[in-house]
Amino acid sequence: MTPSDPRFYVTLLEMLGSERSFAVATVVNVRGSASGKPGAKAIFDEHGHNLHGWVGGGCVERFTGEQAVAAIAEGRPRLVVADLDDEVLGLGMPCGGVMDIYIEPVRPRPPLFVAGDGPSAKAVVTLGARLGFRVVAHAPGLVDDWQDPMVSVRDAAYEVCDPPRGARMVVASRHRGDEAALAAGLRADASYLGLVANRTRAAATRARLAEVAAPERVAAIRAPAGLDLGGRRPVEIAMSVLAEILAEERGVDVDALVRAAGAGPAACPSPGWSSPELVVVGHSRIAEALADLAAMLEWPITLHAVAPAPHQRAGYPATVRWVSEDPGFQRLPASPSTAVVVASHHKGDERAIAAALGAGAPYVGLVASASRSRLIRERLPGSLADTPGVLRAPAGLAIGARTPAEIALSIVVEILALLHGRSGRALTALEELPARRGGPCPDAGVGER
Repeated sequence: MTPSDPRFYVTLLEMLGSERSFAVATVVNVRGSASGKPGAKAIFDEHGHNLHGWVGGGCVERFTGEQAVAAIAEGRPRLVVADLDDEVLGLGMPCGGVMDIYIEPVRPRPPLFVAGDGPSAKAVVTLGARLGFRVVAHAPGLVDDWQDPMVSVRDAAYEVCDPPRGARMVVASRHRGDEAALAAGLRADASYLGLVANRTRAAATRARLAEVAAPERVAAIRAPAGLDLGGRRPVEIAMSVLAEILAEERGVDVDALVRAAGAGPAACPSPGWSSPELVVVGHSRIAEALADLAAMLEWPITLHAVAPAPHQRAGYPATVRWVSEDPGFQRLPASPSTAVVVASHHKGDERAIAAALGAGAPYVGLVASASRSRLIRERLPGSLADTPGVLRAPAGLAIGARTPAEIALSIVVEILALLHGRSGRALTALEELPARRGGPCPDAGVGER
C-alpha cells in the first residue's frame, strides 16, 4: 500500500470505531533489495491478519503479523528488523535486503461514562472529550450541548444506566440517581467508579449500597471522587476527577507518591493569589493545552514566546495575551499573583526561571525530563535554587501523563493544589476533609460537590 491509498485510511477509521485492537506497520527504512519500500503501510488485527495494505512478501507479512500481535499484547510500539539476507538467522528467504518496520499498536480505551446533567457532570464530559476519551453522557432529559464526535448523549433514566463493561464511570447526578447509577457501574465491573459528592453524602450512599452489594466492592468506589485540590467550581472538580482517572489508568499510586514526597505544599501562596494569571513561556502543543485549560478556569493567560504565525495563533484561546521579542525576559509578566510554566524546549529555561523566581511568582514549573530538571536546578544561583514548594521541576502531579493535554492537566491540578493549600492526594485516602477555613492555607476548602 502506498501512503496515498485512501482505502487505508477508511480501514483505519473503521477499526478505530470497532473497539477492537489493531496495529499499523510502516516500513521506515530498506537496505539492499526488498519488495517493501519506505512508507509502505499495513493494518494488522489482534490475530496478526492483514486487514489492508502491504509491507512485503509472504515471509515479511507473516513476520510483521507476529510482531503486531506481540506489540498489541504489550501495548507498546516497536521497531523490528526483517532480515531477508540470512536464511538461518533471518526470515529464511534469501531475497536480499534488510527492512526496518515500525509497528504501532492501537488498543481501545475504555469509554468514560458520566451519569448526571449538572454543571459538574457536564464539565467532566467536556474535559474528558478533550483528553481523548470517548464519552457517554447519560441522564434523563439530557440535551446534547457538545456536538462533539467524541461525545454520545443518552436521554434516559438513571435506573436504566448500562455502562460498557470495564468503563470508567463518574456519577454526578446531584442525589437524583446516585445509587441506581452506582449499582449499574458495579454490575458492569467499571474499572473506575467515582461519585461526585461531599463526604457526608458519599458515606450515606456507600452505606445504602452496602446493603445490596458486596462490601468490598462498595469500598472500592471513589466517593468522594477526585484528588484533593480544594476546588469548588465544576471545572475544578472535573479536573480533580479526570486526574484521578488518568492516574488509575496508568497504574500510578498518586497517594503513595504524594505521601513519600511530603503531603501538601511547602508554603502557602500570598493572600491575593485567589485567581492566578497563567504565564506560559514557549510555544508548543503543551502550551496550547495549558492555555485551553486556563481558559476553562477563566484565568488570564499570557504567552511569552517568539511571535507565532497566524495559523499557530489559531490553536490558542482568543483571550491569550502575547509577549514576543523578549529574549532576555525583561518583560516577563511574573509577579506574586502569577503561575509561570516554562515550556520553551530548552531555549532560555534558566533565564526564564530566574526571572520568574526573582519576581516572586508562587509557582514556577519547568516542562522537562527529570534529568534536564536536575541540570537546570544545578545551574541556578544558590538563592534561587533554594525555593522549596515554588520551583516544580519537572512540573505537574505524577498522574502518568503522556499526551500534551494530559501533561497540561497534571500541571494545572498541581497549581490548583498549591493555590488552595491542598495535598493533591486522593480524596478517599484522606481520613477527613479539611474544613473550609481549617486547611493549611486560609480559605482552603472543597466546598459542596
